[in-house]
Amino acid sequence: MQDNEQENQSCGAELAQSAVVPEQIGALMYHVTQNLEAHAQWVGASSEAARLEQAALREVAADYRAIAEAAARAVQHMRSAAGLASPPHDPDGWDRAAFVTWMQRKIVDELHPEWQGPLRTRLDLESTMNRDATAGSRPIRGILPASSRIRLL
Repeated sequence: MQDNEQENQSCGAELAQSAVVPEQIGALMYHVTQNLEAHAQWVGASSEAARLEQAALREVAADYRAIAEAAARAVQHMRSAAGLASPPHDPDGWDRAAFVTWMQRKIVDELHPEWQGPLRTRLDLESTMNRDATAGSRPIRGILPASSRIRLL
């Protein structure tokens, strides 16, 4: 797709194209559900330990099934948005880099809370470095054209 076509693509069309991601996640979660249910059946209920294990496996399978079903609903909603017209957007009102950073933090906070401190430090450092070197400041980092400039910095 050409760059100008992609800019004119509606958010709904972009959502519809991206539906493959939750679709694949749902397929994987459904596959895990089937394996857990088969394992629970194999474990049986011939003893108290087997009954407890079987119940645990079935609970986890139900949770995986719920994820698969939620992914299927997301796919349905995303694909139904394909025909939405593209309304006018103010490109200055969207800060894609800030959104990406926010989304990264949200995902990491949910999946790996133990990474919060180190990742936030790294993202903050990257953000600072990216905003660095404005016309009125000396850059924190940069390429030195010659070793003689080291003293000037």
